Amino acid sequence: MSRTFAVIKREFTESVRTKMFIIMTLFGPLLMVGFVALEVAMMRSGGGEKALTIVDATPAAVGSRVAQMLQAASPGEKASDRTTFKVDVVELTGKDAAAVRNELQGRIDRKEIDGYLWLPAGVLASEPAMYVGRSATNMGLVEQLRGSVQGAVQSVRLADQGIDPRRLGEALRPVSLETRKAASGAAQGSGTALFFLGYTLGMVVYLVIIIFGMAVMRGVLEEKKDRIVEVVVSSIRARQLMLGKVLGIGGASLVQVAVWAGFAALTLHYGPQVMARLGAPGMTMPQVPGSVAGIFLLYFAGGFFLYASLYAALGAMAASDQDMQQLQLPGTMILLLSYMVMFRAMTDPEGQLAVISSWVPFSSPMVMPIRSALTAVSPLEMAGSFATLILGGLLIIWVGGKIYRVGILATGKKPSMAELVRWVRAA
Repeated sequence: MSRTFAVIKREFTESVRTKMFIIMTLFGPLLMVGFVALEVAMMRSGGGEKALTIVDATPAAVGSRVAQMLQAASPGEKASDRTTFKVDVVELTGKDAAAVRNELQGRIDRKEIDGYLWLPAGVLASEPAMYVGRSATNMGLVEQLRGSVQGAVQSVRLADQGIDPRRLGEALRPVSLETRKAASGAAQGSGTALFFLGYTLGMVVYLVIIIFGMAVMRGVLEEKKDRIVEVVVSSIRARQLMLGKVLGIGGASLVQVAVWAGFAALTLHYGPQVMARLGAPGMTMPQVPGSVAGIFLLYFAGGFFLYASLYAALGAMAASDQDMQQLQLPGTMILLLSYMVMFRAMTDPEGQLAVISSWVPFSSPMVMPIRSALTAVSPLEMAGSFATLILGGLLIIWVGGKIYRVGILATGKKPSMAELVRWVRAA
């Protein structure tokens, strides 16, 4: 046991002393906040001003109505959040359509205007309008144009039927709907806030397991290539060496995630004030019980133990860097599949898929923390799920240890499936 502890200490120390570990542990959360701040700043920057020509071929002067709607902000909408337009309306009556199109295309090419909106004579009868411009792939701008054309056309149709568009618009004004979780014992807050909470929990598990799991795999291969392992296994059993590497690097990852969890707690407490300073006032943070953080760390540790053991066994099978790249695919695909299941658990934490995946060792590290945050999970189900996770990890470490014992000394080529079976039986 003392030899295993020595390996754990060495792997842990080497992991936490690297510059990248220190940078990511201390400044990783700040980088995440920076990305959020950048996103808010980009959202506030709007789309700038666009020079637009509206070609109106309708008999009802729909173009003028469209211009008014483009230049009027929606209720509660900031001018900085939308594209503003410098609009010029051109009547098509008595003009050659082809000549007008060619002239406008030339103005676009000379960058005198950003585009033009063509309103055909039959637009009131559902003939499609057309926008031609350099920003045709700007979905926000296109939606503004679509909404303005639709509003203008509908107002003309209503007026033709003797209906006051303003009174109808007031009657059909949208009603806001807020969503709140009703489960006691889980996190409380808006549906959107809880969705991002679940997404963050799953993303952290996915990224950390990928990064540190690959570190385990790469470390095993490097020791194997440098023949260091041949000296090490002369004084310690291969399974003890493998367990020490997994627990040592896993401990380093757990320290990093624990620091991030502490930063997350501060963010949940002070987040609204910070976001208000960044220009997003009224933002609400979910209220997360301390039990959710404990469950997250517990399942993260169990999940890392399972996946790191798998990556260690795969690293022992590899004979070269090229082999490692090929062998990492099975573990990564399993983890990616679990990541995909996580999204279903976020939208339906009490659904059949979420419940079943909570009992599968490969997916429970992502799914169960999310379920515990979004809904009330019984202690019996939680204990059973965690027990299957630990049993799965022990099974992986048992089988992986057998492969590791032979694989770390095997060189030359990647073993076949038949050879792997012989390794497991003989070891």
